[in-house]
Amino acid sequence: MQAILALLFALLPLGGASPDGRRWDPPSADHPVGLRPDGSVYPGGVFGQAETTVVSVENLRFCSRVCRADSVAYVRTPAGPVPGTDNPRAVVYMQPGAELTWTYRDTACDLLGCTGHDIRIEDGTGDGRRIGLITADAGHESLDWTIPADAEPESIIRYFCARHGSVGMTGAFQVLPIRVLSVSYP
Repeated sequence: MQAILALLFALLPLGGASPDGRRWDPPSADHPVGLRPDGSVYPGGVFGQAETTVVSVENLRFCSRVCRADSVAYVRTPAGPVPGTDNPRAVVYMQPGAELTWTYRDTACDLLGCTGHDIRIEDGTGDGRRIGLITADAGHESLDWTIPADAEPESIIRYFCARHGSVGMTGAFQVLPIRVLSVSYP
C-alpha cells in the first residue's frame, strides 16, 4: 500500500503555480489588504478574521476543503521536509493568534486499521514538536491549536502526521501580515 501511495505522490504536481498556471506570490507588506501584486484577491478569496479554521483529517490527508490525492502541502522524509516541494494549493492562510481545529473524518485510516494521526509541527528535528493525537477510536475526534501570536508574518508553519508523513500526510499554514484578512485556497 505504501508503495502505491508513494507512486501517486511522485506523480503529483508541486510548485508555485495557481491552477490556471500563473505564478503567485504570498501576501507581503507591500500588499497588506490581501491582494496579489496584480490587484486580484489571493487564492480562495478573503474570509473573516475571527472565524476558527477547520482542517479536515481524511483519506490520510489534511485539508481545509475537499481532501484529494494532491492535498499534500510538502514532501517529507524521516529527516524532515524536502526543500522546494511546497504545494501552494495545500497551504491555509491564517492570522497570528488565529485558532484552528483539526477534525477527524478519516475512513481510509479506519479501513486500514491505523491507530489515528499523531500531529506534529516541524521544528528542525526529524520528530517535530508534538501537538497531539487525533483518532475516532480514542474519542479524540478533534484537536485545537492556535497560530502563535508572535509568528513571523509570511512565515510558513509546516505540520505532519508522525505515522503517515512519509506517504504525504502533510499540511502547512502561511502566516498573513496582521492587517490582511485570512484567506484559503479553494
